[in-house]
Amino acid sequence: MKRVLSLVLALVLTLTLAACGDSSAKWQEQYDLGVKYLDEGKYEEAILAFTAAIELDPRRPEAFIGRGDAGARLNDLTAAQADYQANPMVKGFLEGYQTMDTIAALNFGLVIATTLRSLGVEKKNDLIHYTTRAGLAAGAILSAVYLMLSYMGMKSSAVYAIPENGAVVLRLIVKQLFGDVGAVLLAAIFVIACFNTCVGLIASVGEYFHELLPRLPYPAIAAFFALMSMLLANIGLADILRLSVPVLNAIYPIAIILIVVEFLPGRFQRTSVWRLSILFTAIQSIPAALPFGPLSTLMNALPLSSLGFGWLLPALIGIGAGLLM
Repeated sequence: MKRVLSLVLALVLTLTLAACGDSSAKWQEQYDLGVKYLDEGKYEEAILAFTAAIELDPRRPEAFIGRGDAGARLNDLTAAQADYQANPMVKGFLEGYQTMDTIAALNFGLVIATTLRSLGVEKKNDLIHYTTRAGLAAGAILSAVYLMLSYMGMKSSAVYAIPENGAVVLRLIVKQLFGDVGAVLLAAIFVIACFNTCVGLIASVGEYFHELLPRLPYPAIAAFFALMSMLLANIGLADILRLSVPVLNAIYPIAIILIVVEFLPGRFQRTSVWRLSILFTAIQSIPAALPFGPLSTLMNALPLSSLGFGWLLPALIGIGAGLLM
């Protein structure tokens, strides 16, 4: 099963790289131009570029969101709200899953389960019980944190110009309240929070690839991912988000299906259901998020694509086909 998963992962990465290399798509050209103008502060030009992208393919929500961001920074809140309201559910999904919380949770679940086994918890039901308790506790704390951040963002919108990301908002708030000491404190909090996340991700990914490639020592694999993470971090948050959006949009439906199928009743827990649901979801989500020419157009024409749920029908078909096999 691990070999199959590894082959699927390699295929996904290959398709992703091949798709990213196709820069000739007109939509992608206009969208990238809009992002470029947005980063440069040329908001009127960005609106024109995003509008051109919308006219080429109105089913792709990224251009609507980009045009809304540009309008908001011009303080044209009416136009910006119209673009956000055109795809409210999609915006929530895009910005929610760009945090990688759900994708990362799959890795952290492995870390928690491995830690519990090292403490002597071996029974499946006990693992589920303790992992669920840990997840509920973490979810409650994170919900409180996100509510407070939302409140801060709402209140600060009347004081500061709309920045490019939430980290800038936090920096402005703490600096105004606590001065330079607050900026140092915020930096320390970011370091601690990101350090915990990095340790968990590097540990889980390192263990996974060490099991696949036992000849490579675990410390070497962990060091490689740590080094690559540090190098990529220097790109900057805004550029990281811009580059990661297409890939995350391709991956997050697969992560959702992995979680949903796990909670389905026992008769759905078949290998065929798992494989076909993931396969059918990937067939839609990857071309829909990345420029594959006519294939992307076809996949974005599926029902619910305009809401960002074009992968839902293929996933249901995959689950149904898996039950019949």
